[in-house]
Amino acid sequence: MNDTTFSDPKRVLDEFPVRKGEIVVDIGAGMGAYSLLIADLVGDHGSVYAAEVQLSYVDSLKKTAINEGLDNLHVIWADAELPNGTKLAGGLADVIILTNVLFTVEDKEGLVREIKRITKPGGRVLIVDWEDSFSGIGPHPSRIFSEKSARDLFISNGFDFIKKIPAGEHHYGIIVNNK
Repeated sequence: MNDTTFSDPKRVLDEFPVRKGEIVVDIGAGMGAYSLLIADLVGDHGSVYAAEVQLSYVDSLKKTAINEGLDNLHVIWADAELPNGTKLAGGLADVIILTNVLFTVEDKEGLVREIKRITKPGGRVLIVDWEDSFSGIGPHPSRIFSEKSARDLFISNGFDFIKKIPAGEHHYGIIVNNK
């Protein structure tokens, strides 16, 4: 099973338009399902930073970016739960992509603080995560981080809730922005 089995990045991005010239940070980029699509959307004047903690994914995505000639896709090793863990400049990002990450993260407050730090005022954050474990297809039930919990976490850290979007049969999608 790949990470697009239950949540199709192209369909999600149809609901969350990314514009030419924007700077996007894909936190927990994995194999790049979102990063690769977004690199095309932002064009030559935009940039995508694919931040990933697993080195095997970092190496693989770097090779894919080179092979596809995506000069605007920058793959970085990052632990976004730590202060300055992305190593990116404060206020850099117009857009943050956070898909299938919240259920994996131990320090969710630390993650949201780092997202807040690197997002421009008014910058948008797309959050997509599992709604349930679906009899073992998704994460263990104890790891599920609900839509309400995600919304509350971001609001309590200085973001405004914008709207809910469809994100697939087994996922929720919400958009927040940095105040």
